[in-house]
Amino acid sequence: MRLTYIPARFNASGHHKTAKNRTSNLLFNILAFLLITVGLALIGVGFTEMSAPISILKSEQISLDPVNLFEYSLRTTLRMFIALVFSLIFSLLYALLLLKIAMQKKF
Repeated sequence: MRLTYIPARFNASGHHKTAKNRTSNLLFNILAFLLITVGLALIGVGFTEMSAPISILKSEQISLDPVNLFEYSLRTTLRMFIALVFSLIFSLLYALLLLKIAMQKKF
């Protein structure tokens, strides 16, 4: 007797595709696609705004108008994630350096 693993989602008993299941899956896929596309577009807009020359940023007035607050929060969030990436890279490189020093002391 041979045992075969069948995941629960592929179980033939009790699992029938209905029009309602297909419609809900399609709507979920469309929603996920739209959210990912909007997220990537926001990241792209944020990076293009952050790469502006510093002279332009000095000449702009900072406004607390609610329309501009979303743009400021997007820039701040992107800067935070960039800082987190650099912090992670530094931590890993520093740990690697300390590991090499410790290994040299053993020998």
